[in-house]
Formats: sequence, C-alpha cells, structure tokens
Amino acid sequence: MPKEKNIAPRYQQMDFSEQLKNNELVTVVSPADENALWINQDATLSLGHLAAGTSTFYRSASGGENLIYAFLIKGMAEINGTTLDERDAVGLEGIKKLPIEIVTDSTLLIIEIPKIY
Repeated sequence: MPKEKNIAPRYQQMDFSEQLKNNELVTVVSPADENALWINQDATLSLGHLAAGTSTFYRSASGGENLIYAFLIKGMAEINGTTLDERDAVGLEGIKKLPIEIVTDSTLLIIEIPKIY
C-alpha cells in the first residue's frame, strides 16, 4: 500500500557495490534513508553479502512493531535460531534485534513491512 496516493512516478538507480563489500547489511530501499532508494511505502529492504563466520544483527526500523521477512538468496545461515539454506526464508514478528549467524558465504535480503490486519 502506498503511503501517499496520486504522486508522480519516480525512478532511481544507486550503486551499492562498495557498501556491500563491507560484510554488513546495507539498507537499499527505504522511505526515510537518504542513502537508499526511496519508496512510497512503509517498507525497508536490506541486503548483505556476508562471509562465513560472521555474526551480526538486523535492528528493526520500527522497534519490533513491523513484520520481518528474511530471505537467504545463497549460502547457509542461522536467523533467530532457525537454520536456512539457499532460497529458504523465515517470517518473524515482534523482533527488535534479529540475530544472524552466517555459516557459509551468503547473500541475505531482509524485508521489513508493517502489520496490516
């Protein structure tokens, strides 16, 4: 759902290749982060190319109010205690700080969206 209706279409491109080399999650789409692609929705997308043995956290943009969907594009990782293999995903809610343990070199996409009931 768009935050605001009837606005002019917008197109952007950004190069995140340098940030993605840093072995951390990078916010790539956000309605509020000027270093990310803008979106007219309450959604945040973060991407990371993470090396085996990396331990990190994803901090919720909403303080745990939103839903979090973690999709492991490639590799193997443990997300909040659940082991994911390539192309596995897990949906979570009520998480402020999501623990991530990378087992093998991995690419991870995290999507955070509001609960809509």
